[in-house]
Amino acid sequence: MNLLIRNVIEQKQKKNNYLKIWWFHILVLPLYPNQITLTMSIKSIEEKVSSIEIDLTGPDGNVFYLIGQGRNFCKQLGLDTSEFTTRMTSGDYENAVNVFEEYFGDFVTLYR
Repeated sequence: MNLLIRNVIEQKQKKNNYLKIWWFHILVLPLYPNQITLTMSIKSIEEKVSSIEIDLTGPDGNVFYLIGQGRNFCKQLGLDTSEFTTRMTSGDYENAVNVFEEYFGDFVTLYR
């Protein structure tokens, strides 16, 4: 995974973890000081949440925006940008969305 995407995901996870820890230490721990033991939770990779979201119904759903974002992702991941652009422009809008999903569906969530 490229550095930019990894940083975005890590920043969101850190923020969520700080809020969970704050909530736990401020609200829960004082009520049950001798009864709570802290355990680490290791989750499966399938539970990993995408932090890059694109709303296809808004301005980010424009095909030129998708091509631009896709080209940036390709550069960061070391993929061929010309092949990506050719595939994105070889059909209609639905084709472009499907190609984008095929390339980046593992870490980008598209909303309609």
